[in-house]
Amino acid sequence: MLKRLGKETYMDMFVNQFGQSDDTLFVSKYLADFENLDFEMISPLLKLGGSNSEIFFKTLSESISHNLHLSKNALYLLQNINLKVCFQADCDLSWSKLFDKIADLPEILLSDLRITQKLVNETWRANDTDSSKMESKTALYDAVRIDSLLFSHIYHTLDDIISALTEGEISFIMCKDILIILLWHFLKCATPKQEEIDKFIFDMERLCEEKKVQRFSWQIIDPIISALMHSTKDNAESLILVLTSIRQSKVLSSPNRENIVLSCYKETEVNSDENKFIFTFKHPGSKKCTQLGKCGFIIQWSRHKNTIKFLGNTLKRFFDNSHAGNYEDSEDDTDDYTLKLVTEREYYEDTGVHCHDVISARDIFLYKVNTLTLKDGTELNTVAPIVSWWENWLPDVTTEKMKGAYVAYNVSDYMVAK
Repeated sequence: MLKRLGKETYMDMFVNQFGQSDDTLFVSKYLADFENLDFEMISPLLKLGGSNSEIFFKTLSESISHNLHLSKNALYLLQNINLKVCFQADCDLSWSKLFDKIADLPEILLSDLRITQKLVNETWRANDTDSSKMESKTALYDAVRIDSLLFSHIYHTLDDIISALTEGEISFIMCKDILIILLWHFLKCATPKQEEIDKFIFDMERLCEEKKVQRFSWQIIDPIISALMHSTKDNAESLILVLTSIRQSKVLSSPNRENIVLSCYKETEVNSDENKFIFTFKHPGSKKCTQLGKCGFIIQWSRHKNTIKFLGNTLKRFFDNSHAGNYEDSEDDTDDYTLKLVTEREYYEDTGVHCHDVISARDIFLYKVNTLTLKDGTELNTVAPIVSWWENWLPDVTTEKMKGAYVAYNVSDYMVAK
């Protein structure tokens, strides 16, 4: 396709539209002729490779074993692969040994040797820096915090939103929180000018690069944009423009191929005020696991009584897809609640799963897919970042049916393509 059309943009469209988190078989077929590939073909193969570094390790190993020097394609691959990710998952030091073999090639050019040595040094420094900055983030959702964000601040402009996100003691903002604020803000405030939107996106990118804002998953943004296109509200177009700008930002958003969609593996009720939602998941950044049971994580739902009742419909049923269908709020659904990732080892006893340190709430997106039917019979599949947000934005909805609830786990920091 790339050779025929001659434009890299078309290949990027193909990768984003059809590429999954791991297209090993597809990539293997093309890498079989690795030495004869054009550079323009290697780049999209890296993107399609997702988080699978082993397939590229095998390709490089074969290239080195069949050459007396470092081939141009091998050098290009080394310069464009995310070596930091490769080294992080390298529990048996295979990648380190690979670079030793490169250094021992009898006819390697001095310039190539210097380049590869520089790549190794930069990778080690990057990994040392990352490990020193690691911190545990477990909070996923807190109804009281959202209540505070919405009602403790006055949002006249998009700048007011940035101020609210950067003030106080909140050290990290989930993208779901921001979506709730945006849906609330655009219902009540004046239409922002283009320069205001541009500045908002610039500030959001800065916060995201500072690890203060979670990246937005396309799985969450796309259904909301599609649903808003049916809204008759005055500010719908402006909100769509903001969400589209977020989606187009490589800093703020992550494509579908960079998110692994998970359904709840098992649910355990601890008591009437606490539930465990258990997920099985082999993180691409975890090393070879020798622990008993399955790799995964647990999300804890817990109820908080005697607090401000605002958001209503609890997520105690959030991950229970057996409730798919029409449903109504009950008297018991008016308590506030929190959802958090649990990392304590004792919490995993007798669950059949264990959690690795690499698992982080920063990378977890919670979303519920609902099918809405409009008065004209149109059906929309959309995401619920806030309870029944479409009642304000889509007043023509006649029925609501839950299709399913999921986690989209972001692995963009563990993709083999730079």
